[in-house]
Amino acid sequence: MLVDCFWNDAGRVCGRFCGQESKGIRNLKPDVYKGIYRVCSLYFSKFQKPVMITSGWRSLRQTAEIMALLSVSQLKGMYCRHGCPDYIRSIVLKREVLGTVLSEDDVYSILQNRKEGYISRHLFGAAVDLSCEDMKLDELNLMLKQCGFSVFNEQALGVECLHASYSAEAPVIIRI
Repeated sequence: MLVDCFWNDAGRVCGRFCGQESKGIRNLKPDVYKGIYRVCSLYFSKFQKPVMITSGWRSLRQTAEIMALLSVSQLKGMYCRHGCPDYIRSIVLKREVLGTVLSEDDVYSILQNRKEGYISRHLFGAAVDLSCEDMKLDELNLMLKQCGFSVFNEQALGVECLHASYSAEAPVIIRI
């Protein structure tokens, strides 16, 4: 579903937000919004193809919904790159004990009560996910880095997106 677009100076769509609700793009931090707009404009200028933004800001509840659907290897690949935080260990352990995936409510409860605080820059509007489909990823990656984003390609984990975090925004702990 198309809910928001970035328009370039020539009046052409250079970026599209295809998330579930427009809050995902509208709740981005101002510098993140400007940065991703710049990336979309640069990419469109070079390739005449809009960038598809699949996720921006999201709530802790929305994050729990996504995490509940991920496999253990996806969870560890996304959240354990710098050590395995207690909330991932708790999700994995509870899955093992129950012998099944957890509900969104179970994961949400674990995230709310975690000992270690930081989860994702999505929670405070400092990250976006971009579709990899039909994109020149090396060029897009370079443009993202030039505009202040650090990039993690989630394709190796079976998720068709680039996760771009705005490096200048300090992590914020969100528990609700």
